[in-house]
Amino acid sequence: MICQLLLSQLLALGVAAPSIDSVVPSPLPRAATAEVLGSELSGATLMIAAIPQQVLFAEPLRVRFMVAAETPLGAQTLVVTTAMGVAQVAVEVVAPSPLVTVVNPPDLVLGGRATLQGMALGAVTAVSLDGVPCVVSEQTDVVIAFEVPFDPGLLGQAALRLDSPSGPAQRTVNVLAPLPVVDALVPNPVPAGSLVTVRGMIVPLAVSVRIGGSEVPVLTTRATGPGSAEVLVFVPRTVAPGPRDVLVRAAGLTSTPSGPLLVQAPAPDGPSVSAVYPGKVAAGGELWVVGADLDQIRSATGGLEVIECDRRACRLGTTNIESAPGVPFKAAVVDPRGAAIFDLELSDEAPLVPVITSLAPNPATRGAPLVIRGERLGQVRSVVIGGVAQSLDFVDVDRLEITVALGTPLGAERVFVAGNVGSLATMVTVLDPLPAEPGPEVSPESGPESGPDAPIEPGPESAQGEPAIEPRAPATDAGCATGGAESSLGLGLLALLVVRTRSRSRSRA
Repeated sequence: MICQLLLSQLLALGVAAPSIDSVVPSPLPRAATAEVLGSELSGATLMIAAIPQQVLFAEPLRVRFMVAAETPLGAQTLVVTTAMGVAQVAVEVVAPSPLVTVVNPPDLVLGGRATLQGMALGAVTAVSLDGVPCVVSEQTDVVIAFEVPFDPGLLGQAALRLDSPSGPAQRTVNVLAPLPVVDALVPNPVPAGSLVTVRGMIVPLAVSVRIGGSEVPVLTTRATGPGSAEVLVFVPRTVAPGPRDVLVRAAGLTSTPSGPLLVQAPAPDGPSVSAVYPGKVAAGGELWVVGADLDQIRSATGGLEVIECDRRACRLGTTNIESAPGVPFKAAVVDPRGAAIFDLELSDEAPLVPVITSLAPNPATRGAPLVIRGERLGQVRSVVIGGVAQSLDFVDVDRLEITVALGTPLGAERVFVAGNVGSLATMVTVLDPLPAEPGPEVSPESGPESGPDAPIEPGPESAQGEPAIEPRAPATDAGCATGGAESSLGLGLLALLVVRTRSRSRSRA
């Protein structure tokens, strides 16, 4: 009677029986911390399958408790009891969630092996690092052995996650790169001024290479499989011939010396590149590299396509280029004698291809103006003739004006222009300027009437106004001795005739 009276008074005060909205987590793992969410839960006690559960605290809206290790597995009923009544809900009890107590080694290494120690590990269905699956090679209830994926994206801190039917377990671990290991150098031997490929266990991240103590240009780094990569480098012509050690640095770690790489003397006529037009090319467009001895170029690195080459220039395509826009990189053109490297960058602009339709004058003259007419010339920043860059005097959408540089090669040469891509080339003939015409030469001593054009003074005249003729000396056996006067006169008249003929020829010219 007293209890009924007390219950009636509590009901009159608005105190209701408990209610359950949800239980988390679901399902309930043995030995896990769980919560019952609802209302009127203050002072509640809990039982699952008649097994009392350890209540950590009970508030009006939630009860936190520990799932007893003895709780039967499978579908069960959770009962909440308070002074105002009883509520119940169906739950599923599962094996305990996995618990990791030890990770060995403490810092994981890409491509290496690791072990986990803990409890309830036998129920683990998957192991992953930052979502990258790991291959499990051994598993018991207390130990799991697995392989760390060779993924550079995992370097640094990563989340180690164990999935199971009872829920996941997760902890943060450090992941390091392995020490680079060089397996092969191809080709070996190699002439200086050529390309060589370094292969081995190399993380393709922040890679640099030293040959004979000097850092060399790295053109590409490419993963070739789990735990392996190859690095394409250029051996400068300055590397002295002989056996040279090779060191590879990747992800902050340096390999032990490898090799030796047998470096040979460079080819005396190997290709060279001195400039690129444009240096920042619109993706999908074409560019020109200029230099020397480029006529035997057959291939290029980085996905560049060789379209045409002569001794001073090569036109390259970027349709299949591998680099991303905005990232400067090194590329090379290659022939049987060696390679020539250059810097390049792609832009995400739309290609605007300039077109040359005419040149005037053609032939062009060193130091003289040249007008280039065409289409889409307003964005042109470079004009190149015979591999020599020209200064732009005037730029318009359909006309360019330049002054042909004095260092431009003579003869028939290619001319092209470049904006964000290069144009097709056309031919122009380059000549030296004509020498200046010399004026008449006057000797200061001879006076104004001297020289070849001066009037000839007549000799003594006869009475009839004709020039007097000197009497001829009789011929003797002395020959030239007695005929000297007549011979001298004949030679003088001949010289006078030649001088006047030349003078009249110059006057007519």
